[in-house]
Amino acid sequence: MAFSRSTDPANEEFLFGINTENYSGEWRKNDSGKALVFTATESTDTSLIPFTMAYTYGETKLKPSMKESPTATYEAASVWPQTNSARVSFIKKFINEVLVRNMGRRK
Repeated sequence: MAFSRSTDPANEEFLFGINTENYSGEWRKNDSGKALVFTATESTDTSLIPFTMAYTYGETKLKPSMKESPTATYEAASVWPQTNSARVSFIKKFINEVLVRNMGRRK
């Protein structure tokens, strides 16, 4: 089973099981939304670009010395191409350009 720890109602949810040959489960937009059933198998197509996904979450006290300290939670995820080739360099450059452009809009 995979899920997001966030309580944001805009988050989507994947619930799935794994057996020796494939993954299968449901994809939901929210608890009351219609589930989309899916199945997937690992591809052995060497022309595809493999990606690594990094995910982290946590919680920390903002004022640890206070008995009733407020807390902060964080959650982040990212994907990045695993290999180096002309196609992968193009993807990495595109991702970096989009991130820089989007960060400039937030200021």
